[in-house]
Amino acid sequence: MTFLEKQATNFLNQWRRIQSFNKTINGKLGKNGAFANVTGYLLTALGGDSSNVSCGETGSRDAASSAKALQTYNTLKNCSKSITAACTMPASIVPADVISKFTGFCMTKFNEAKTASDDCRTNKQYTSNGTAACECWSKVGAVITTIKSSSDCSASTYSKAVKQFKNACVQTFMTCRKEEDASVQLVYTCGSGEVLSTASSSSSSGRLASHMSIMAHSSLQ
Repeated sequence: MTFLEKQATNFLNQWRRIQSFNKTINGKLGKNGAFANVTGYLLTALGGDSSNVSCGETGSRDAASSAKALQTYNTLKNCSKSITAACTMPASIVPADVISKFTGFCMTKFNEAKTASDDCRTNKQYTSNGTAACECWSKVGAVITTIKSSSDCSASTYSKAVKQFKNACVQTFMTCRKEEDASVQLVYTCGSGEVLSTASSSSSSGRLASHMSIMAHSSLQ
């Protein structure tokens, strides 16, 4: 019972965590191209040339804002590669043979032992018959012995490794998300242009005007 309470329960919980972490990792990896549109919007707002950016009204340059915008642009431009690198989990973290053993032998035997022990504890033919109960528990013990005699069915080391990888993946993705948020203001700040007025109407020129409709359809939320 101690074995089942600790090793079996711990294994099942650790394996569920591995699956949950892996789902998160794959979710972030699947969004590695999510920052392409905003990267293009920001570059256009900076004048279209990443080697000669300008931020501010037409004909003027704000050095500090230009530097910040360029830094944000470079981060966003590399997001697809950085997320792919950070969220493509190496097979060595949880090798295929380990996964096969966990999902096959370990899961089968742990569940078999737990089911059998529940039967020994609750089935009336065992609660009222000591000899039959001993035979029942002997069968549970035999399953546990099989588990112990095999290679390790502990998922603790793998669970910790996947969690560490997942945290690094999420951190990389959040860095890109943070820069995406910052780019919203930079697009409007750096893309602003002069406002030309006439007696009958006002119309805007410069880079901001070209972005008003674009940003309305972007995914920056």
